[in-house]
Amino acid sequence: LMASIGMFVWKVFFFENFQQAFGPLLRTKEINGEQFLPGAFYFLLGTAVTLVIVGGNQDDDGVDNDQGWVIARYAVECLALADPVASWIGSKVPSPKINAGTSVSGCLACFATAWCVGFFMLSQELKDSYTLTVGAIACTIAEGLPFGNDNMNIPILTALAVDKLGR
Repeated sequence: LMASIGMFVWKVFFFENFQQAFGPLLRTKEINGEQFLPGAFYFLLGTAVTLVIVGGNQDDDGVDNDQGWVIARYAVECLALADPVASWIGSKVPSPKINAGTSVSGCLACFATAWCVGFFMLSQELKDSYTLTVGAIACTIAEGLPFGNDNMNIPILTALAVDKLGR
């Protein structure tokens, strides 16, 4: 959360230094002002919100539940892996568009990647086909939403879906 705030302050008040430090990593729309904050800001904020929402869950009897941390890690890994794979495949494999930034091929790639991430990252208690499918569907829907920023949508919605629906 502090990193997100620091990035915001740096971009707003020290733009030249910000551009000098991050310029090579920024997309054109992040440099020319079409998108006010870079994707990394939303990545950090989405990760922080996800950790707050599911990271410190407790069981009904008030005992800390480690599954919350596993779910949070899975959701962030979906953002780190499924989102770029969806973008790459969606831009390379021709397919119908769902909306301006989402294609069928990208969605299928996102689903497959999120399912595989879950298979390798979720603990044995959470690793059933239903939970894996719920997480992959939530990640795919979050990636394809025509509003918001997928760097925030993916970890938050994926974690909530697995936490509330997948267990």
